[in-house]
Amino acid sequence: MENFENVKVGDKVVLGYAWHDDIEEVIRVTATLFVTKRGYKFRKKDGCEQGRGYVHARYATPEDIERIALERKHIELVRKCGDIRFKTLSIQQLEDILKIVRMENTEE
Repeated sequence: MENFENVKVGDKVVLGYAWHDDIEEVIRVTATLFVTKRGYKFRKKDGCEQGRGYVHARYATPEDIERIALERKHIELVRKCGDIRFKTLSIQQLEDILKIVRMENTEE
């Protein structure tokens, strides 16, 4: 576990959940805790969430911030694709979509 004895207001931390990571900004620091923008409280000694303990914090690197931003963007775009009303698209539009999807899937 990471030590946060020198954490400051404005520092960015990664919150590690079982299913994803998230970035939070530190908004308050006490003698034993630090608090993030959404009100989560973590122990400075080890970065464990106070009370629940299943969320852990660590200092965010520039790579973490970029990676998590890309993950959020991907989730947003997938969600938007779910809103497409395919029944309203022309055959050409549907074929174009399939060409794009097939090309992306073959590149992996």
